[in-house]
Parts: sequence; C-alpha cells; structure tokens
Amino acid sequence: MSRQDRWVLTAFLAAMSAILAAMIGPDAAASTPGDLDAALQEMEARAPVLMQQYAVPGMAFAVVKGDQVVYARGFGYRDQDASSGLVDEHTLFEIGSTTKAFNAAVLGTVVDEGKIAWTDKVRDHLPDFKMYDPWVTKEFLVEDLLGQRSGMPAYALDNMPGIGFTRDAVRHATRLVQPVTSFRAAFGYQNCMHLWAADLIEKKTGLAWEEAVRRRILEPLGMSESTFDFAAYDANPNHARGHVVQADKSLWTIPPDWPYRKWIAIYAPAGGLMSSVADMAKWVALQVGNGTLGGRVILKPETMAAIRAGRIFLGMDDIGASSYAMGWILVASPYTPVYWHNGATPGMHSIVFIYPEGQLGLVVLTNQPANKVPEQLARILLKSYFCVTPAEASASRAGTVISPDAAPGRAAAECAAVQQAAATTIPIGKLVGAYKNPAYGKAAVKRMDGGLTMSFGPDKVLGTLTQMSGDTYAWAWPGWPGNTATVTFKADASGVVHKLTIIECADVNGGDFKKQNP
Repeated sequence: MSRQDRWVLTAFLAAMSAILAAMIGPDAAASTPGDLDAALQEMEARAPVLMQQYAVPGMAFAVVKGDQVVYARGFGYRDQDASSGLVDEHTLFEIGSTTKAFNAAVLGTVVDEGKIAWTDKVRDHLPDFKMYDPWVTKEFLVEDLLGQRSGMPAYALDNMPGIGFTRDAVRHATRLVQPVTSFRAAFGYQNCMHLWAADLIEKKTGLAWEEAVRRRILEPLGMSESTFDFAAYDANPNHARGHVVQADKSLWTIPPDWPYRKWIAIYAPAGGLMSSVADMAKWVALQVGNGTLGGRVILKPETMAAIRAGRIFLGMDDIGASSYAMGWILVASPYTPVYWHNGATPGMHSIVFIYPEGQLGLVVLTNQPANKVPEQLARILLKSYFCVTPAEASASRAGTVISPDAAPGRAAAECAAVQQAAATTIPIGKLVGAYKNPAYGKAAVKRMDGGLTMSFGPDKVLGTLTQMSGDTYAWAWPGWPGNTATVTFKADASGVVHKLTIIECADVNGGDFKKQNP
C-alpha cells in the first residue's frame, strides 16, 4: 500500500464499505450466521495442516461466543523439541502487540474515573512530553498517543531497548525523531508512543504500569495465568519457547537467558504481556460483552466506543475498509464489523479477532514469528460462520502493513543480496574511533583479529563488522542468528572519516553518528 493511499481520511470509511458491498453484491452483504460447530470443526482440522505449512512448532486457540468459551485447545509442542511437552489451553505465550489493547483499556479506566479525557492535550498532564515539532507537541491529544498518526517514521526508536536504553530514555528521544508526514495525516505504526501512555497511566493511578494493568484488568477478569515477569514465565513449566526463522528456514530456539528479552520488558506497554488462550478468552469475552463481563462493568460502553473508533485510514482489503483505532484495527466490512490486532515478538506471533455482530471472538497464539496461521484461522471463522468468501490466501493486507516486527536490524538474507567483494575505499585503520548519535548514544569501532568490531549503546553490545560493499558493512547482532544492521562510513574530501550511518537508526539524525575527537 502506497503512502498516498494511507492519506485518505477516515471519514470515507463508510462510503468505501458501501462501494465494496455494491461490488460484492447484496447476497454477500446480507449473509446470515452459519453453524458455529461446523466452523470449529473446520478450524480444528485445518490447524495442524497450517502449522506444518508454516513450520510452527506449537499453537493454541480459543473461541468465545457471548460470555462462554466454546473452544480452547493446544496443538503441537512448547518448542521445536518434542520432549518439551504438548501445548494446551493453559500454555503461556508472548502475546506481542495484542498487549496494546490492554494499554488502551487501562487508559480507558482512567478516563472513566474523570481524571483525563481522550481530547485532553498530553502536555496538560505530562509537562515533559515533547515531539520534534513544537506545534505538534502543543496539539498532541491523549487519543493520539494510541492512534498511530504521530507523523513519525514507522517503528521509531524500536532499536533503543535492544542496546540498553530505558523507557525514560525512549520517551525522551521522541523529541529527536523528525516526522516523515504531517501530524494526523497518515498511518505510522509506533511502539514508543505507548510508553507515553503508560507514563500517563502511572501519573494518574500512582501505580507502576504493570501493576495498574494487573489491578484494573487482569485481576477483575480472573486472568491469573498472565504475567509481565519473565522470571514467573520461566518458572511456570507450561510455557512456550520462541523461535527465530533462519536463512535456511530452520528454527533456532530462543534461550531463556537471551539478552534481547529486555526489548519486550521495556516495551511492555506496547507488547509485553504473556498469557494463555484460557486467560485470553476472558479478555475476548470482555470485548464481546462491550466492556462488561459476568455483570461487572470494567469499561463504560462510551469508552469502548471511543477506543474502537477509527483514527486513521489504513486501506482496503478483501474483507473491507480498515482504519486504526486505539490498540485495535477496525474493519468496516459489508459482511460484519471486525475489530482485531495481531502481535509479534522476536519469537512468537498472535492475533485477537472480535466479531461483535456474532457475539464472537477468537484468540490464536503461536511460538514462531514468521507465520500466518493466526490470520488464516481468523479467515476460516469469518468464512464459515458468516458465510462469506474472502480470498483466504491473501491474509490481511492491513495485517501485513501494521504487524510489528519487534526485531532490530535486518535478516542476513536481505543483506546478502547487496554483498560484494570490493576493495575498501577507506583504510580500516581510519574507521576506528568513537561515534555518537543524540538518541542512540555511542558506537565504538575497534580493530580485532585483523577485522573490525563495533560496540553499541549503553550495554556496549559488541558485534563484528563485515564488509558488504565499499565502505558499507554489516554489523551482526551477537546471539541473534541472521540479524544484522547496515553501517556506512563517510569521509570528507581530505580522507578524514567524520561519521558513520546506521540505516536501522535512520529515525534520528538520519542514522548519523558523528565521530568524536580522540
């Protein structure tokens, strides 16, 4: 989807849906619900086939009808080693960016208490909030924090936690990110703005963000298996292990002591909850119940409506017109309205789908990040229960656009396409030195064993530099198979090296790190 396509105003959603309905025909638009048992049988039969197709070791899914869990089951194994044990409905997974809806819900409870309003200016509550443009800083509303229309480049500042920066550091760095579109003009997926929403929640509740989620959402819903704590996750014998898909398509199992888990912990408000489908079914039931579960009102209907309202247009796909809401994607479909969001951590992939007209909801959790099993199961349910025929193989183009990668750097296969055996333009001895970026901190280049290394960020994450072409090198993330960043050195006319540029840090200062004086 081109950038111009994304600039269409959300106000056109209804008209586009009507056009799509007319194209498809009145019979499809007026489809009646089908047999849920038949839909569940088809999903159950297809699940192992899809897992094999996408090389997914383990998966679980649950379906909710009204406030009842009508299906919950696990498939496969907790990791690629079958001795790890079978997945069941209580197996814990990382749910990734489906956590964003929890952040929106907790913020909604603060709105319900009258402590803030969605249309309040953020600066009125958080005086240290700052964006690159002073006007945007002044006009930024609470609802904009979760609406993915900030104007910043997509995934801005996502690399910072992986090299040792804190939540406070990431929040502070938003003032350094130069916009690529006008404010509220285009969709741009962000994790960093959820940290500002978390800060607002902490200021208004007096609780750490994780504790606020626990007290206001998890405990009232009885989600006792869910956690933000990796120590608790690892201590539970029934937890899944994530996997990285390598260049040869084999899977690498992420170890418990993997240092990049810190990304998930620091970005917890955007993607850090760990849960089971048994627990997530209670969350889905709350959504199906429009903020009420078991007679208890967790969120007022008007707050649910505000959270689900489209904020920025995404585009058209084969089931309707999509717009981003707050932690949800709204599909204004002629078949049935749909609210959904998917999530990815470096090793896992998930989805939550809500079909309100059918009082129906779905959650799918998997332990491999590069698969479309969750999206395909959601399509099967839509097709079978609502008697519609979207092009199943396409998955969701909106999902392809917004699904967060949660993986800094690039895969080695991408870099291999541009690797060449070329003479170094600048002698490697001149590349050695300390470099600095206003957000990403220091990068130190050193000679070691006849080659080059670069340490990066507060944690001084040390990786090797391998020449790709001329003065461009691939920097290997240590302990992360196949993941690299691209580093290019620049010299002035006299041959003096004055900066290096890291493409994956281009959101601040164009990725330039200025060389420091010895």
